[in-house]
Amino acid sequence: MGTELIITAFQSLGLEDLDADWIEAMESSEFTEEPDVDLSLPTSLANNLQECNDALRSYLKNVSSSADVRSSLLHDLSQVGINCKNIKCWLYYLFHNGLKLSANFEQKLFSIQAAGFYFLLLRIPGMNSSDLHQPIIFEKSVDSLLITTELKSGSPSDTTPRKRRGNEGNPARKRKKKASNRNADANDESVLDDSIMVISPENVSCLVDSLVLALRDFCLYLASVSLRSNEMAVKQVIKSLVKLAIHFQTNCPLSIIDFPSFKADGSSAYNLSMAYQLVVYALFLMVSVKHGDLDHVALILFRFTLQILIMKNATGSSSVPRAYYQNAEIFRRLVCHLFDVHGSAVEHGISVLTQNMIAQCPDRVEYRNHCAVVVACILNYMPLKWFAEFCDWLQRVSVHVKITYRSNAVAVVSKLLCQSERRSTQGCEGQSFDSAKHGFLLEIVVARLMDVAPSVRSRSLAALVEIMESGVVSPSVLGSVTSGQNKDSERLTPVAIGSVSEGIATPPTLHSVPASMINQSENALNQTSLMHLLKKCTLEMKSMVRKTAVHAVQMAVNYGFVAPNAESLDVISVRCRDPSVAVRKFAVGSITSVLLHHSNSPEAVLAWSKGVLPALLDGENSVQEKALQLVQELIIDNISAAGDKKELAWKLMGFISSAEGDSSRTYFKMACKLLKRQSKLGALSMNQIIDKLSDTEYSAAAWSFLQIYTLYHCDKKASDKVFKVWSEELKKEKPLIVHINAVLVIGQVCKSLSEEFQKQALNACCGWLKNQKCPVQLVAYLVQTILNLIEAMHRDKSSSDEWPRPLMHWGEVTLKQVDEFLYKFVILNADNDAVVNKQSLIHQLHVAGNVGMHCTEKVPKRLLLTMQALLTSTECLTEIPRNPEQSSQDMPQSQPLSQFVQGGGVPANVRAHALINLGKICLNNESLAKKCVHAMVRELDSSTNEMLKINVLAVLTDLCVQQTQLVDSHIPDIANCLGDESVAVRKNALVLISDLLKKDFVKWRGSLIYKFLALLCDPSTEIRDLVRYSFTNQTLQRNAGDTFFRHFVEAVFYLNSYTKHNTYNRFAKSARETRSFNFSGPERIADRTAIYNYMLEQMDDGHRIKLVGKLCTDVLDGVVDGVLPLNGDADPVLADALSIISSQQIKLQCMKPVDEELIEEGMQDNAAATASNVIKQTIISQVIKRNLVENIMPILIALKNKLVSCKSHAVKNVMQCIKEIMKDYKTEVQDLLAADKQLATEIEFDLKRFESEESEREGADKERVDEASVRRSLARKDNVTPQSRTPGSRDAPANHKARTPGKENVPQLLLTPATGGRRPGLGIEAMLNSARRAMGTLRVPGCDKDSNVRRAISTPAKAGSFSDLTFNLNEISAIANTERQSS
Repeated sequence: MGTELIITAFQSLGLEDLDADWIEAMESSEFTEEPDVDLSLPTSLANNLQECNDALRSYLKNVSSSADVRSSLLHDLSQVGINCKNIKCWLYYLFHNGLKLSANFEQKLFSIQAAGFYFLLLRIPGMNSSDLHQPIIFEKSVDSLLITTELKSGSPSDTTPRKRRGNEGNPARKRKKKASNRNADANDESVLDDSIMVISPENVSCLVDSLVLALRDFCLYLASVSLRSNEMAVKQVIKSLVKLAIHFQTNCPLSIIDFPSFKADGSSAYNLSMAYQLVVYALFLMVSVKHGDLDHVALILFRFTLQILIMKNATGSSSVPRAYYQNAEIFRRLVCHLFDVHGSAVEHGISVLTQNMIAQCPDRVEYRNHCAVVVACILNYMPLKWFAEFCDWLQRVSVHVKITYRSNAVAVVSKLLCQSERRSTQGCEGQSFDSAKHGFLLEIVVARLMDVAPSVRSRSLAALVEIMESGVVSPSVLGSVTSGQNKDSERLTPVAIGSVSEGIATPPTLHSVPASMINQSENALNQTSLMHLLKKCTLEMKSMVRKTAVHAVQMAVNYGFVAPNAESLDVISVRCRDPSVAVRKFAVGSITSVLLHHSNSPEAVLAWSKGVLPALLDGENSVQEKALQLVQELIIDNISAAGDKKELAWKLMGFISSAEGDSSRTYFKMACKLLKRQSKLGALSMNQIIDKLSDTEYSAAAWSFLQIYTLYHCDKKASDKVFKVWSEELKKEKPLIVHINAVLVIGQVCKSLSEEFQKQALNACCGWLKNQKCPVQLVAYLVQTILNLIEAMHRDKSSSDEWPRPLMHWGEVTLKQVDEFLYKFVILNADNDAVVNKQSLIHQLHVAGNVGMHCTEKVPKRLLLTMQALLTSTECLTEIPRNPEQSSQDMPQSQPLSQFVQGGGVPANVRAHALINLGKICLNNESLAKKCVHAMVRELDSSTNEMLKINVLAVLTDLCVQQTQLVDSHIPDIANCLGDESVAVRKNALVLISDLLKKDFVKWRGSLIYKFLALLCDPSTEIRDLVRYSFTNQTLQRNAGDTFFRHFVEAVFYLNSYTKHNTYNRFAKSARETRSFNFSGPERIADRTAIYNYMLEQMDDGHRIKLVGKLCTDVLDGVVDGVLPLNGDADPVLADALSIISSQQIKLQCMKPVDEELIEEGMQDNAAATASNVIKQTIISQVIKRNLVENIMPILIALKNKLVSCKSHAVKNVMQCIKEIMKDYKTEVQDLLAADKQLATEIEFDLKRFESEESEREGADKERVDEASVRRSLARKDNVTPQSRTPGSRDAPANHKARTPGKENVPQLLLTPATGGRRPGLGIEAMLNSARRAMGTLRVPGCDKDSNVRRAISTPAKAGSFSDLTFNLNEISAIANTERQSS
């Protein structure tokens, strides 16, 4: 009955009506030619094919496996005129038409149904070995399964090609492309799209349904029929199935694939309804002994599934879609399931797969992390012995010369360390697998912390972060590895790797890692602690390494790997001031995370305050906003909250209010000011804060917070409560900072106080001010609060003319009391030689200064003279008039401040306090300031007391703001303090003058900039850092290069103290300035070089080109013309100029080579910028060569002749310059000297003689060093200490160079082919303008697809890398045989 249905179905297909001649022609060509006929297919062919397939399926369910079935079926078909030839030709015709890109829906449907029909026929017992099986037709049938992957879906009415060519010439469209090489590909794709027939979504769904049936038939075919004899068919089937898996990858749950339910007999296909499920099942069925050797078939499968596992097809998108992750995870499970089913037979294939995943993983973070997860899961699924051998291979890859391999190996090791440590299983007892232990894997990661590539170091630190966060590795294990207690150091050296690989059997690999490819620069891991390693990483040059190192320190502190002590926390807080914006922003968040984890640690509070609060002044807005947000979240929002957050907020405020947090208060005030400006400083619950005012533990913090908060928010009810608490706390002994903040709070809320409370507060403050025991630091705040109280009490009640009278009356009364006290206490006691009470005297001086600053007109003249007299000798005290109202005309004309001396019995600290308070009065008293300012300036030269000098500097700089013209002429004398003997004086002078420069009260006139530059070589590290910060972030933030260029040549003269030039260094210098800023002489050449190098670092290429020309014109040419005399004081100037011209620092930035490491790291995004730099380098090199030929060499030759005629020692410096120029520009120099062969011969002879003399001197120095070394060795053997040592004998011979008279300690810098100038006229500007015009007309070729520049950047040739990482079965077997023989 079943045979009759099949015959009927076959007849409905029209197979018997085919032309016999055409069939014979196709058979003779073995289906290699296109069918040249147009068969008349039935209109109902789709239904007929479906019915025929259904009949075959029913027939196959009931048929036996006997070969007689095939003979019976073929015999019955032949009776109706259907034979194998008809079937094959008919199928070939359907396949050929359906696989065309222009095929319509019906043709594609016929092709898919025909594929299922063919698979059903081949399933009939014996049919596969009959004439029905034809390789090309089988290939076409498999290709028909891919029809749905090339569909172009659209609306049914969309039958015309989509218009794309109209936009091809649109420039705006092309600019939106990421790279210009994609435009050609887009054009090709548009042509292909035009030829593809648009299919409606309904028809696409119909095709997919037919494909599901065909795939089910194909799965049953693979389960019943063997492909062992056809290796090409195996490859094609697997390749096509993988392509289908990529096309049908879905976001469905992973549970749609139930691997345990997969059966080898194909019966599971009936339970699968999705195309993706059937594809995965078919791939599972392919790995079977039916289709070949398991290892061989598995390798083929893994070759094509590699792109799925590493998600290589998703590299074109900015972010990886979730479907790719799902597909990769399903195929990872497929690999593990294949191992479950076939065991050790597929171990070799899995080994090759995982190794190639590590080698071919795309160089992006998300791909690398996912690939590492997949590899780690597969490795953890494998046997312990295999796992240990693979870990040993990972260790060898981690020291490979290719950066990508090392990075990927570290990523995989980090994922393995996040899993539990493997234990010995049944059958492995007694065997030691050290490579599988966490200690061995940790050694790999820790060793890469010292890798030569910054990217590998950064990724190793990220791996360490992941390991610590996972909590699998204990701190003791990590500590033992980093300290070297549980480490075989030889395992990390390139030499030891070869010996290890000889003794341990490694898994068969596609490409082993030969010893010659190991990174030869690898050093053994130092035995040091984890904190030491991480701290070292935070000091790296690369910002990405520093950022990751900060993260590693954060995680180490948070998870207990490192103690939260001052050392570890300071590492993070220091990075909050990192040069990199990304590092600063990340460090601010890191130190906050540490604080939240260790809120009870005082060290964490201190580190947070030192790191986050100063970031409020950061120049980058994003960092500033981040710091402001953290301050608001941790302090402002939680100060009146509840729970642990409130406790932390009060701890932070406690530190800010302490003496140690003095600088932090300024930052916190700024934070509140910024929040108020942004309307984020809302009203808080004042009651909770007021309750803390009387709390012993939080009293200081509460007053400090209120002092800042009441500047912006204050209400009457809260103000009265604050005053009541203050009136009670006033009588208690409190720290000074508490009293200061409390007084300030009263002054700020006084307007909201009731009239009665205002009077009480005024009386209390005035009484406290009169008290002689009142701290000096509190006087200024008391005076300010009293002024606020008087204003609150009288200003609103008085007219504008009458208002100041109450204030002036109080000031007049107070100043008279001070005048009487000073007269009685100082003058009368001076007559009686009584002992001066310094505390009372200083207190009254501060009252006079702070009150007199606000009430200048009410200051008694006798009080002024008394304060001036305190700065003089005691002889002047008797000249003060007894009558306080005596006019100044009747006073003795002694000019009291003109006699500032260190005698007279007045203590130095009293004189200092008198000066600072006299300066406060001078701020608003111009006549008094004119009398005092000259004497104060002389005090800077004559005084030896640093406290007095610092106060003079403070007064003069404040006067410069108030009365600029008065102090401007004394700026050079103030700047001389930059060279003072006292570090404190130099530091204060630097800070104060920098502030004036920043606010434009002082300009870079005279020798001021050279005095600042001198601080670059200051003995104090703090001052050196401060002056660099001042240059780059304050005074010369935008025009540092231009300023240094304009002052560079004069700096050479100034630092060498050469004053005989007609133009440069013509400043009037005092003896103090000459002594303090003298950098002349060979012993200071290192300091001068450091200053020159710093100035050059701030210049751009244009400045450097013009600078060389200026040095040639003003210095070298000056020597030739006799402007600078030889063999005298000008010799150091000439030597410095030649050293600068030939220095490495003056080399142009664009002439420096491209960083090869960045190229290998895969930074192709910089290809266009690099190509632009290459063009710029080419153009500027032409400018340099022209400048060299026309300007520098003529001057150097003339200078050399001049020096030879004068027999000057400086000729050696010129010869060194010429020697270095000849190294890089020998051809250009020879062309220049071609016209004068005699001169060329002389220069060549002089260079040879110069090199010969240098070699002789170096040889002699080396002999002396060797002789001294022998003498020391003999002395140690005889236990005799040598009496003397040869100078320089401690240095290595290679670093020891000959020294000539007058050139000791002169660094021999490499000559840079920089530009210079010749005497008639340099023409530098013209050359630069020409180069700019040339740059403007050139295009950057970095975007062309076939660009050599892009190819050189993206794919650099590297010796010793893997020659081929694709699967090659012959090569695999050859390597495997070689390894077996070697083992």
